[in-house]
Amino acid sequence: MIAAESRELVTAYKKLANKEFKLRGTIRTMERQGGGEPVSEWKVGDDIKLRPYTNDKYFSGIDKMRSTLYHELAHQVHQMWKKNGRRYIGNRKNNPPLEDRLSSMFFTKFHGAAPGNIGGRGIERKNQLSTTYATTNEFEWFAESFSAYMMGRPDLADPDLVKLIEELLDEAANA
Repeated sequence: MIAAESRELVTAYKKLANKEFKLRGTIRTMERQGGGEPVSEWKVGDDIKLRPYTNDKYFSGIDKMRSTLYHELAHQVHQMWKKNGRRYIGNRKNNPPLEDRLSSMFFTKFHGAAPGNIGGRGIERKNQLSTTYATTNEFEWFAESFSAYMMGRPDLADPDLVKLIEELLDEAANA
């Protein structure tokens, strides 16, 4: 009885795996041929339910990957910019200064308060961000804006972060 059930489960799994494999192959073929997922044209004021989850949806082909690479690079920037000494996970001691600045900016902008004193109306402002993922926390907010900016789409980046990113780039160029 167990052997028969096991065979049935294996057969069902193989069918699902084969279907998924074929679907991914079809998507890759469409992308190589210039088709695939359409590029999002969502903009502030459009239906929030249609807003892309991540920035890569605003790009096609290899630019989707580039936007993801810039997003991940942004995490390195906020984690390492002017970092001094060892971090202490679980508390704010010895955080990189950029992370503290991002936290302060995020909570002030979206919650109308400094960290630790959350209040105010941030939902309307969060609805103006170009991706849903940017509303997650201060670091994803920065990474999504950094990616958009570096991909030549500052219109998709938060204006406050555009100023910060340009400040960081100027500082790096003059170092």
